[in-house]
Amino acid sequence: MQRNPENIDSEWKSIALLLGVMLAVFAGLYLILPPSVILPLAAFVIGFVVVVLFIRAGRSGWQTACLALVLMTALLSALIFLLTRPVSTGTVASDPAASQIDKLLQGKSFSGAVLIAQNDQVLVRKAYGYADRSRMIANTPDTRFRLGSVSKQFTAMAILMLQARGKLNVQDRICKHLADCPTVWEDITIHHLLTHSSGMRDYLAQCFSSADQVQQTILQARSQPLAFEPGARAAYSNVGYRVLAEIVERVSGERYGPFLQKNIFGPLHMTRTAFETSETPGLAVGYTDKFLPACPMDMSFEYGEGGINSTVEDLYHWEQALNTEKLISLPLLESIFTAHMPADDQMGITGGIGYGWGVGQQLGHSVSLHGGFIQGFTSVIARFPDDHLTLIMLSNQQNYDESIYRLLAGKLLTQE
Repeated sequence: MQRNPENIDSEWKSIALLLGVMLAVFAGLYLILPPSVILPLAAFVIGFVVVVLFIRAGRSGWQTACLALVLMTALLSALIFLLTRPVSTGTVASDPAASQIDKLLQGKSFSGAVLIAQNDQVLVRKAYGYADRSRMIANTPDTRFRLGSVSKQFTAMAILMLQARGKLNVQDRICKHLADCPTVWEDITIHHLLTHSSGMRDYLAQCFSSADQVQQTILQARSQPLAFEPGARAAYSNVGYRVLAEIVERVSGERYGPFLQKNIFGPLHMTRTAFETSETPGLAVGYTDKFLPACPMDMSFEYGEGGINSTVEDLYHWEQALNTEKLISLPLLESIFTAHMPADDQMGITGGIGYGWGVGQQLGHSVSLHGGFIQGFTSVIARFPDDHLTLIMLSNQQNYDESIYRLLAGKLLTQE
């Protein structure tokens, strides 16, 4: 008996609709649930549906639909496996704590790179996950990540280098070094900017896609009254560090990025670190969660407050230099890691604000630390001077949970 072509077309349309719905359900579940939950759930549901359909099927059309479902399920499962399977590159020392940390990061599906060193020995230098998931390019220890607010410590160093050369002093009022300085800023010093105690109102973290949006925000910040009297208390201010970058340019006579390259990145052989002005070779793709890339950023928005990209290896060169007088003298280095202002809890530490760093105690150990966030990226660099321990984590996943840092710090400090 010949089948009606219209019925055949109708069956295939139903199959296409069913497959489309299944694809949508898979995509939705993947954004909500971890793969370890999705895959068993998908296998059970699809298997159940297939069995029921085979039992009830009396026509070849339904059999075709079942076969299509099985094939599509296999393809989707393979795709999810490829995009979520543990992948890592790098080295781990033959040390129990290092091995535990490596297993922890793989178990947490961490996406990024980590470097841990103690007593000048690198324990972990490893990357996890993908720098570009659409092209299946894995992260490596040499992958570049945007640092977000970890950039602030380079701005602070630039200021102190200019002080060492007699070009300025951190106690100078900022209007001495700025053109068209707003009247409300007249009592603000460079020290106030470095310690987030200027009273300048901050902009909210958001995705700026054009330079016009950036300029509008900065002009608004310059026209607003101060939130409090300079020096009265501390309140985190990205605007303050943007102004510091302007001061670096005006005092040095050089652009901010080239100044850092010439005076910090070059001398320290930080060959994969730069102030980002355009597309950077080797830069990881930033993701909000799972597959979704973060919004594209106009990086002219991020200036002295967050515009640098780097690698874990380069940041280790930077951290090691802070134990020497390669860049500035010991007294100026000590001023960086002095708690000039009290601060709220940051990533589990109690203490205060230095110049571009948070300083205090964590789990009973002295620590200097700063975290960073920018659309698609998170970062942290922590120094435990008494333990001669350094922990650097760079991630290209926006929803990175800072509890991972706390877990790593806890294992390293307590050796549990």
